[in-house]
Amino acid sequence: MATAVSTAPAALPLPPADLLVLHRHLKLCRLFDEKLVQLFFSGQLYGTYFPALGQEACDIVPVFFANAEDDSYWPSHRDLGAAIMRGIPLVDLARTILARATSQGRGMANPTWWGDTGRNYLAFSPAIGNQYCVGVGAALAYKMRKEPNVALVFLGEGGSSKGQLYEALNFAGLHRLPVIFVIQNNWWAESVPIHLQCAVEDLTLRAIGFNMPGVRLNGNDVPSLIGPCREAVARARAGEGPTLFQFDTYRWHGHSTADPANYRDEDELAYWKAQDPVATFEAWLVNSGVATRQGLAEITAGLEREIQAAVDTALPEPEPEATGYLGAVYCPDGPPPARIQRKYT
Repeated sequence: MATAVSTAPAALPLPPADLLVLHRHLKLCRLFDEKLVQLFFSGQLYGTYFPALGQEACDIVPVFFANAEDDSYWPSHRDLGAAIMRGIPLVDLARTILARATSQGRGMANPTWWGDTGRNYLAFSPAIGNQYCVGVGAALAYKMRKEPNVALVFLGEGGSSKGQLYEALNFAGLHRLPVIFVIQNNWWAESVPIHLQCAVEDLTLRAIGFNMPGVRLNGNDVPSLIGPCREAVARARAGEGPTLFQFDTYRWHGHSTADPANYRDEDELAYWKAQDPVATFEAWLVNSGVATRQGLAEITAGLEREIQAAVDTALPEPEPEATGYLGAVYCPDGPPPARIQRKYT
């Protein structure tokens, strides 16, 4: 197992143990995502799937800092890393993505719409943009209750063109709410390149109109994300308001596993694969004296066993029955539960 060394450089952005936590979850996301893609192409995962391969760091680092018990998460359809970093068990994710009746969604959701209400991780809505204003609503509740919590809202550069984002940014900026917007710019909104979606490439320029910091970073460079994410979360908890991030990254697969991505140039893909966030972070850990190659290999082997165990548990579990689905749509007969009344001062 990778271990920190006592002579680690003082310039490390986090203690060695925390850096290894980041690595573990980053690698876990990569390996689990690869497994899910394999299950799709072997006919064991229904519908389609939206891989996060290549852009894992955009999820892992922000959630590492915004991971208090009552923080909340408002994801898009490619945020497997956020769910993993939040602590949703792999077996629960496998049950949802494989559409098993034992999942929290009873197997009735598209494989991508995972969530965990107990961990304040809300399932993504297939209507792009719906999570922006709802996440801001959660941040408003935190402020009204005087709770030091943070709402994390994830979106792609394509989704940043939706009108709901500007409503959310305006309200969050006006009321100085504890919400962080993370735009994951992977350069392609499905098959549309960024220069055909947006008048500017730097989407953080929009932040100035809402009186909040706008920070653009290399989303594949884990060490460079650490300081700004830590600072944004600290600002939010201290009541200093929201932050708009743009993390430049790249998805290795098409928009989904059903998309061959033949609209892209192979040289472009090769360029971004050379900036693999997992491989570059592992090299950085070794060069910084935080881990050894052998130790990282041992971690990888252990994670592969965890993933296989989760999949082996979920696969034989029952699929949802065609009957009874209305029970997940309509409330049962009887009076609604009593409202919880809160008094704010």
